[in-house]
Amino acid sequence: MAAAVREVCEEMGCALDLKISRPLGYIRYGFHTPDGSPRLKTLHMYLMDTPERRTDFAPSTREGVLEVGWFTPDEAARAVTHRSLRPLMRQVRDLIHEMHPPPDPSRS
Repeated sequence: MAAAVREVCEEMGCALDLKISRPLGYIRYGFHTPDGSPRLKTLHMYLMDTPERRTDFAPSTREGVLEVGWFTPDEAARAVTHRSLRPLMRQVRDLIHEMHPPPDPSRS
């Protein structure tokens, strides 16, 4: 799990105090390398927390990360475009809403 935290920090380009709050399982998907060779990738997914909200990111463009930012759970679920990640992001959104229910707008 330490490798997951290190990888997230490296790809975001920002040193954050990340803590894994729970494992979310894994996702497998196939893809082709630039030379056309088939590959199978396994992503181990974790829900992570941080006590700080920094914005001084330097995304790892060599890893294909072009932009890093903060999202609400609903925004994050909508932002994911990779077909194999969408169900997990909806699950994460629902999990976060259970852990921290959004404010009820009718009570304002």
